[in-house]
Amino acid sequence: AALSLALPLALPLALALALAAAPSPAHACRPRSGVAVHHTGRALGEVSSPTDPDLIGTPWAGPPPGVAERTSSVRPAGFASLLAMAAEGTAHPMQYHGGGVLAHPITVYYLWYGAWGGASDNAATAAIVQHFTAHLGASPWYGLTAGYRDGRGRAPSRTVRYGGAAYDAGSRGKTLTDDAIAGAVVDAVRRGDLPDDPEGVYMVLGSADIDASSGFCTAYCGFHKVFTIPADGSPFNASAISSKAPAPSHRFFGFVGDPARCGELCRMQAAGPNGPSPADAMVSIIAHELAETVTDPYADAWFDAKGLEGPDKCLWLFGEGQGRTYRAPNGARANMGLGGQHYLVQANWAVSPDGVGRCAID
Repeated sequence: AALSLALPLALPLALALALAAAPSPAHACRPRSGVAVHHTGRALGEVSSPTDPDLIGTPWAGPPPGVAERTSSVRPAGFASLLAMAAEGTAHPMQYHGGGVLAHPITVYYLWYGAWGGASDNAATAAIVQHFTAHLGASPWYGLTAGYRDGRGRAPSRTVRYGGAAYDAGSRGKTLTDDAIAGAVVDAVRRGDLPDDPEGVYMVLGSADIDASSGFCTAYCGFHKVFTIPADGSPFNASAISSKAPAPSHRFFGFVGDPARCGELCRMQAAGPNGPSPADAMVSIIAHELAETVTDPYADAWFDAKGLEGPDKCLWLFGEGQGRTYRAPNGARANMGLGGQHYLVQANWAVSPDGVGRCAID
């Protein structure tokens, strides 16, 4: 089911940011599908090797049966929808369902896919993503994942490393299926552009001319999944992972597109704390997907009764009230400083022992 578009309804940035002070401080993402990948019980660590934009769009009703989950949904239309989604987010406690978390350190690899122009032309945008990734693990925001422990009491590792990047000008076309997105990662690994890392997370970053056919700009701004990388060089098929338990051949990946393709649906301000680069909006979605990857990698660990993973409950919330954000030196809104640079990142869900929790930055 595709997201229907409604007439634009203006919602000032200040108002959106102030929503974090409301009693119900979280937005709902679309429900996960009924098809989940189940964990066998083996620990995952043991697997071997500033403008005020218009809000456009309406909350998505959910995927048809059998469609894999998507996260980091587009912004809802209007103030009433925003408050309704906020109430939905806190109506259901966060629950643990028995699956594993990624307790091992993770290394994040980026595949810049499409018309990014290569390393020299894309230097400023890539530098923001690299800097953010290198400092994310030590941030209080990411530290909130420590509350998501598995059945053995293990929490996600605080170690997040930047592992490098590769470029693909569009070898699999400009409209990508999920299989094609994962296949582009496999291609990069087979070319030697990226290492094959069982404990890595591969993020495919699509340029403004790249679409993802499963719902980019209409149902989501980014997603995370798992795929199998063939050991024998055989043809690639990401769909084969849909019902498998953790295995040495599994690799974690995600997709985040250039928000410019979506108008104002996947960004909060046209120019971020680090300038007009799309990277400012993208890092917020990247952080969201990485936090979900480590706390619910196989869709059988941490989510609530509506299928919302931790960061899903805080979509488009940026802190505890207007006062939690501040003006970066260039005038854009920000809510955290990492390594001497400023960022505006959607809140994360701080889980409490009773599962109720709250949206928070630290």
